[in-house]
Amino acid sequence: MEDLPSERKEIALLARRKYARFVPRTREMPCDWRPTAVINPETGMPFTDASAWNLIADLAESGHPVKEKILDQPREKRPLKWRSG
Repeated sequence: MEDLPSERKEIALLARRKYARFVPRTREMPCDWRPTAVINPETGMPFTDASAWNLIADLAESGHPVKEKILDQPREKRPLKWRSG
């Protein structure tokens, strides 16, 4: 899979906008967004929603690779994923 730099720029822009931070949780669009279950290595405390979005924006702005991922549900959407490590 090829890196998607234009999507990375858009992700950073949207992650910085509070009103654009939408995580759907419906039967049609399932999501497992749980930033509070992940420890922030810089603080030793769990991420908050805001700190998780800030990390996403920071990673995108620093050039962290973004790749497309095919989902089982919903098929018509074009999701993106981060590859870490």
